[in-house]
Amino acid sequence: MQRKAPRTLHFNKSAIEQLHPPDDGREYHYDTKTPGLAVCVTKAGTKTFHLVRRVESKVERIRLGGFPEVTVDQARKQADRHNGKIAEGVNPNDRQRARRGLVTLKEAFDEFLEQPTRTKNKRPRSEKTVHDYRQQFDSCLEPWSSRSLTKITRKDLEKRHSELGEQNGIYQANRVLSLLKAVLNFAVDQSYLDVNPATRLRKFTEESRDRFLEADEFPRFWQALEDEPSEKLRDFFKVCLFTGQRRGNVASMRWDDVNLDSASWTIPKTKSGKHSVPLTMAAVEILKRRKAVAGDTEYVFPGRHGRGHLADPMRAWRGILERAGIDDLRIHDLRRSMGSWQAITGASLPMIGKTLGHTQAQTTAGYARLSADPVRAAMETTTAAMMDAAKPEKKSGRKSKQIAEGNGNG
Repeated sequence: MQRKAPRTLHFNKSAIEQLHPPDDGREYHYDTKTPGLAVCVTKAGTKTFHLVRRVESKVERIRLGGFPEVTVDQARKQADRHNGKIAEGVNPNDRQRARRGLVTLKEAFDEFLEQPTRTKNKRPRSEKTVHDYRQQFDSCLEPWSSRSLTKITRKDLEKRHSELGEQNGIYQANRVLSLLKAVLNFAVDQSYLDVNPATRLRKFTEESRDRFLEADEFPRFWQALEDEPSEKLRDFFKVCLFTGQRRGNVASMRWDDVNLDSASWTIPKTKSGKHSVPLTMAAVEILKRRKAVAGDTEYVFPGRHGRGHLADPMRAWRGILERAGIDDLRIHDLRRSMGSWQAITGASLPMIGKTLGHTQAQTTAGYARLSADPVRAAMETTTAAMMDAAKPEKKSGRKSKQIAEGNGNG
């Protein structure tokens, strides 16, 4: 098999920015000026400077730092220093290898949280994401906190994944495995590990969830919601339902992001970036009432004693489900209910995607062509249908139409 020739170019900011990710794995591109200086480009699009040199008959890759945080000039200066050490017979990686045995999983996890996401725009992680990751780590990985990264084996990971599947359920076990893979990938990028022992571990097979509020459940659910003693929590769940947005985004809704005159709400950061949400009349009425008594609070749904935003509504949610006689509904299913009822009332897939802020490749172009007005109209129709179903005197024998696969999920 013919070996590929090394890719070389004169390093500068523009040239490195124009390097495209490979279809698979990673590619090294070498500087024409500094011997051994390379930039490694991964499939995910990350770019990292390395010095690649043969030391004592063995090829060594010495990590210099990520681009663009480390500039070309800085990378060249580091490479020159290491080349000088190599000329003196010193292997720069020896010190790093000695440190590897000292880096613990908790230390790597804390460093990982401080880094931006590996998305194209390298967005910082949201407060909720950091909170969820810490909660997963503390509840499922705390016994491994002081364990050296080099002491974590594939067998250990398989065993822990299976234990979590039995103790916490397969969904939680899979979320923890995803977190571990991300942290250990970060450890490889930092040269704390040579390979990620979790790379090829398989997750448990999950069944996609398509639960939403059915027509015959709405009267019971709505009455149970009206019986909730906390007006703030009643309003919170209603806004989740009437906007179709994620629980964390609704909980952290700021007055600065809400425009009641134009009936719109801008979410600065979601899983898919910035998202503008048209507000229905029902949602606007709730927000107007809350605004009238909000005072100088930053958040629409403030936390206890006015500090921060609403954090954990689960106790109230469990009470609502108990009063309604419903035992398999999650708060996230309120979001799915908006999407599903939009499908039931005839909204198109692009319309549903625009409402929920989805970014599937096959529908993104369609979303971009939609203005807020037709989306709001579709949401009004859906809200009216849900409220009609909530009336106790209305008994509907209709069965919900089959929801196209993928509608309302996410």
